[in-house]
Amino acid sequence: MKMFQTSDINVVKFCQSIFSFRLPSELLDYVLPRTRTKFGERGFSYCGPAAWNTLPSDLYDIKDTDTFRKRLKSVLFHRAYH
Repeated sequence: MKMFQTSDINVVKFCQSIFSFRLPSELLDYVLPRTRTKFGERGFSYCGPAAWNTLPSDLYDIKDTDTFRKRLKSVLFHRAYH
């Protein structure tokens, strides 16, 4: 949910400065920051973009939070049980 909220225009500038998009910008994939250790991969600045990049691309276009939450839940249940 936090990665969905950071893709909104009204997000705090601090969160926008943490994450950067891949080019071209239409893909809406985030760039994974380099980490020196496996411990660094546990931080939100790495885990958030990594999880977002694994989602289906049709979720990127959803603007309503409730709709996004329902679709995300469906995707995660499908991954867990199929």
